[in-house]
Amino acid sequence: MKKAIITIYIFIIATAAFAANSDYTWPIKLRPELTSRFCDYRAGHFHGGLDIRTGGRIGVPIYAIADGYVFRVATSFRGYGKALYLKLKDDRIVVFGHLSGFIDAVDERVRAAQMKDKRYSQDLYFTSSEIPVKKGQLIAYSGESGTGAPHLHFEMRSPQNNPINPLESGYTMIDKIPPEFDYLAVRYYRHGFNPGDPCEIEFLPVIKKVNGYTITDTIISDDYIALAIAGGDRIDGGSGFFYGYFGLRMSVDDSLLFRMESDSLSYNTTRQLNYVRDLELIRLFANKTKIDNDQGIFYRLYVPPRANQYFWPGFSDNCGVIPPINKPGEVQKIKIEAYDESGNRAQLSFYLKSPELQAPFSISYRQSRDSLLVDFVSLTKVNNAEIQYRGESSQAYKNVRCSILSQSLADKFQNHLRFKAPISNGEYRFSFRDNQNHLSPWVYFHEAAANDKFTLSGSANYLCVKYLAKCSNPTLTITSSNQSLSFPMIPDGPNCIKADIFDNSFSELVKFRIKDDATIVFDTSLVLYPVAPRKDCEIFSPDSTLTISFQSGSAYYPAYVFPSKGTKTSTAAGPGIVYDIQPDIMLVDTPLKLNFDVAKLGLAGKKVAAYGSNGSGGWNFIGKIDGMKLEANAFGLGKVALLEDNDPPVISAVSPTGIVKSRTPKFSCTLGDRLSGLALDSGLSMTIDGIWVPAEYDIDGARFSYKVRTPLKDGKHKLEIKASDNQGNIATRVIDFTVSVK
Repeated sequence: MKKAIITIYIFIIATAAFAANSDYTWPIKLRPELTSRFCDYRAGHFHGGLDIRTGGRIGVPIYAIADGYVFRVATSFRGYGKALYLKLKDDRIVVFGHLSGFIDAVDERVRAAQMKDKRYSQDLYFTSSEIPVKKGQLIAYSGESGTGAPHLHFEMRSPQNNPINPLESGYTMIDKIPPEFDYLAVRYYRHGFNPGDPCEIEFLPVIKKVNGYTITDTIISDDYIALAIAGGDRIDGGSGFFYGYFGLRMSVDDSLLFRMESDSLSYNTTRQLNYVRDLELIRLFANKTKIDNDQGIFYRLYVPPRANQYFWPGFSDNCGVIPPINKPGEVQKIKIEAYDESGNRAQLSFYLKSPELQAPFSISYRQSRDSLLVDFVSLTKVNNAEIQYRGESSQAYKNVRCSILSQSLADKFQNHLRFKAPISNGEYRFSFRDNQNHLSPWVYFHEAAANDKFTLSGSANYLCVKYLAKCSNPTLTITSSNQSLSFPMIPDGPNCIKADIFDNSFSELVKFRIKDDATIVFDTSLVLYPVAPRKDCEIFSPDSTLTISFQSGSAYYPAYVFPSKGTKTSTAAGPGIVYDIQPDIMLVDTPLKLNFDVAKLGLAGKKVAAYGSNGSGGWNFIGKIDGMKLEANAFGLGKVALLEDNDPPVISAVSPTGIVKSRTPKFSCTLGDRLSGLALDSGLSMTIDGIWVPAEYDIDGARFSYKVRTPLKDGKHKLEIKASDNQGNIATRVIDFTVSVK
């Protein structure tokens, strides 16, 4: 029998309305406002519940949503901070996070455990008979412990302890605002789909019309296409908050190709967030676009290899990737539908067309004063051409005025395309039409100043090597321990050449040499390792000071990995040894083990640790020296630095001091650390008259504080604060104060 729906609160003006089934009530007695929804984007993980607004207040009473018992309580300086877990009679689990306090029965147990262990962080479990609760009973108070501003994190889990969407599991949001589309991202894979292979990326602004959304033009391509969408949802009375998508569907000619529905998660795979979304697109787009909650977050409209998520029911690896259209000139209609938990829907429709004409060949590029000239051969006479330009990868292509001259050459046509180049360097593409208005595929190239930059990317399936230089007859020779092969290089712009290499098997020390006729213009050696799913692999830096261990479950897809040697250099955090492990966009499913040769690097006895680049010029601590071992874990590639940290944390702004006019004062201070970061699990302590107290640390405001519970006697007392960082440096402040209360 269908359960009755009852309305909890209804606020007519600027407020969302919610309803719940008769088993549950809303956890707080404030108007329901959400700042985040289930499965929204977070740094490194999916959001596992709803964030309920408390109006900036701390101490809002929280009530049990149904009968059950307190089965777990956790306290931490990180994550959820103070959290309470209820197990309901239907075996579901409800989590309340970022609390400021608990009811007395819970608080007494937590405080006793903290005082016994002299440790703030606790994780306590209870039986069903210890702290039973009834629906509507007070259980805790809202706060801002852990991370974030004051709010209540409200989470529902299945009996198997997997997060489930509360708005699909007993609560209904009364909302009439449909989702929105902002940008469509297109990845063009020329030589088959593999996420680790090079591809062209295009960002297309989405246009809203009366009957739905669309894009400016038909997409012309004979490549494998992988799409991603940026946008999200709002709700009635949501105070302007922007949320991620609940559901997405994509069909090709009305045949369903992909579906995502954010109804449940698994803690075993929540770390796949940046792979399931598209971190590379997010980074590219964020260069010019401010991300507000889930704005600027790109949702893949396909299942990338080995991404195991509950919200892709019935869809396996590569579902959603659109293969090339076999018939020239054939058109396919693509429909992308977004929908929310209330059933509101929005649709984006556009067309994909296969080019009728073959791609041009014998392409060359020339510069002439302020113009660029593209010479190419076609199998048909060119009637007109189109060239487009963008200054950065995150920008949309824009048309550039050009002229075309097509001349007959036996059974082919020689073509000369001329256009005025923009002042800045950038990326171009061109296509052409014949006199029947048939289209060619796009040809991509780059206009860049020659700066001897050498790049390579790809896998054993397809490796692309590029070099920025002007050459007339370039050849690339690749030599490894088992083979030496030569490849012609072709222009990729007026100042760039490239070589596409297929079905290769290079390994370990590989030498790359580029010649222009007989002249060597570039010569280098790289340590190159092929990695693949379900394969253990050890990778060594060229100087043998770093070992990178890939486990069989680490790699999502095949790719070449090539680390640099450790280079002594200056960083914003001081002098250090920096490794550059490429490709830096590669993420992994299980952590990589990094092992540094302490003796060979001459680091024995030094306070040196490993740090991963945070992408913004800073460094995150990932592991320190233990004797003669320096090991660290990493969930992606990029730059890793070995940096020395001999500076202790800084303890400042201690208050109150001197004469204290209260017997139950609140002591607080500010803690900071220059590099390795505070050791939050065990490195912070506060004592009053030699007695340890469970002081709390606000990770956002860097405040360490404790409110005295047992009144202090008038007279002299001593406050001692200690803080250590992840490198083991310790700071201590001792404050003598006098309690004087008339």
